[in-house]
Amino acid sequence: MDPVIFDCAASLGRVAVSGLATFVGVVAILRLSGARTLAKLNQFDFVITIALGSIFASTVLSTSVTIAEGLAATIVLVGLQWSITKLSVLSPRFRQIVTTAPELLFYQGAFQERTMQRARVTRDELRSATRDSSIGSMADVAAMVLESDGTISIIPHTKVGDGEVVPPREQE
Repeated sequence: MDPVIFDCAASLGRVAVSGLATFVGVVAILRLSGARTLAKLNQFDFVITIALGSIFASTVLSTSVTIAEGLAATIVLVGLQWSITKLSVLSPRFRQIVTTAPELLFYQGAFQERTMQRARVTRDELRSATRDSSIGSMADVAAMVLESDGTISIIPHTKVGDGEVVPPREQE
């Protein structure tokens, strides 16, 4: 019968040492890679985060993955993430490929229905985001924008300025 709860002290020791070493290594790699690695997540960052979690778990729990292999895989993924973000800063075309452009969901009292349908955002979600921003009325909102990280930015009439940061409206 396979041991379900406890196998032996050596395997527990291996998991403890592997977990500690992998944790320290991953934290060091992420620290070296800069704040962008841990910023709000776009789709690409989300995939990298899931993959890093999988590598971490495999390194800690699997006897077939060494600490060195786990850290090497972490370096590869963080390096890939760094390279892609660097390229997206240097190349607007590349940035369009790897990130989602902000989308205008509400503008000057009008819900942008086609954009909302495409983004799968409901009026109730926009009202909820408005309440979360401590705004009591949609009449006080100049624009609502779905950002590339999935958050909804709200620009009240009192802060709209010249509107330079508001994405273009959908065409009717």
